[in-house]
Amino acid sequence: MDHEFAVDYELKKDSTLICGIQIKPQSYTWNASYIQKARNANIRKNDEYFKKFGVRVIDIIADTKGNIKNTDCVEIIKRYLSK
Repeated sequence: MDHEFAVDYELKKDSTLICGIQIKPQSYTWNASYIQKARNANIRKNDEYFKKFGVRVIDIIADTKGNIKNTDCVEIIKRYLSK
């Protein structure tokens, strides 16, 4: 899934797909041209994932110790799970 759709994990609830998850390092948020190119490619892949499976891909930004830096994504996932 990662190569084709930029999805590391799929979150399911009772065998129903809830969302895709892409885990990225903090450097993914930097404003460098090569990173922007990667983000644009991932946006295209994530759009294809949505078209095929009907669910969004959520980016999780983590530091080198695995701590989530964009904690708003946790609330988004919780909302998806509560539906």
